[in-house]
Parts: sequence; C-alpha cells; structure tokens
Amino acid sequence: MTMQPFITQLRQQEPGVYHLPSRPDISGGAADAGSLRYFALPPLPHVSKEGLLEALRLGLDFPEYFGGNWDAAFDCLTDRSWHKGTTVVIELPIAANATVEADTLAVFAEVLRDACTFWIDQGVQLYCLLPGLAASQAAPAAIPALWPV
Repeated sequence: MTMQPFITQLRQQEPGVYHLPSRPDISGGAADAGSLRYFALPPLPHVSKEGLLEALRLGLDFPEYFGGNWDAAFDCLTDRSWHKGTTVVIELPIAANATVEADTLAVFAEVLRDACTFWIDQGVQLYCLLPGLAASQAAPAAIPALWPV
C-alpha cells in the first residue's frame, strides 16, 4: 500500500489512538505532503512513562522546556508549533517483545485521546498509531484496533 491509500483509509476513522498488529507497509509518498504530517517515532523496547515521554519529546521535537510529565506532554501535543498539517499521524511502534506497564499505557492513551479531542475543535485530525501493540496489551488501556485484521 502506498501512503495515499493508507491515509485515505485512515481518514475514514475517527481521530484517536489505535493499535495495529504491525507497522503499516507504506511505500512511496512523502511523510510531509501538504496538509499531512506523518511522524514515525523509533520503536519502544519497553513501555514505561519515561520511555513514552522521551519518544514524544524526541520524535515530535518538543521544546527544551518540556517538563517530562503527562501534563507537559498534553501541553506540547496541543501546541501548534510542532506541526502545520490538518491531518497529523504519530506512529509509535512497540517492539514485539516489549514489556508493557499497563497502567502507564492507559494514562498515555488518555493523554493522546485528550489531544485528539482538542485538535478536532481546531479542524485537525490527529491519529496516534501504536503498531506492534498486541490486542491483549491494548485491551487494559481500551485502545481499539485501527481496522479489523
């Protein structure tokens, strides 16, 4: 699948946080094409608060004053400076053998969902994709599958 069909299929979903069994196989197409901004963050070997916040900080180029906590993550996620698109995709792969702190994942998903809701009112569709996250790992945090596999 190329980037455009993937994004077309994605836009048919409500903005939000989703898990996928694996990384999307997207060939061709730019990660920054007009109104689309696609941020592919490096895979996480362990799902912890520190790891998730650090992945966001580095992958989304948060400012140096980023406080490294959930409130600061929400503040930075809702600051227009890190993207200019009307459709924004954040892909944060979870390594196949990653250990997952379920409570931390639930808080992370809530922060991301709140950011998605914030952006809807601004005319921006924000999607947060967690490829590699097994359904059993996503269930405690109530992270739905993007589409049936």
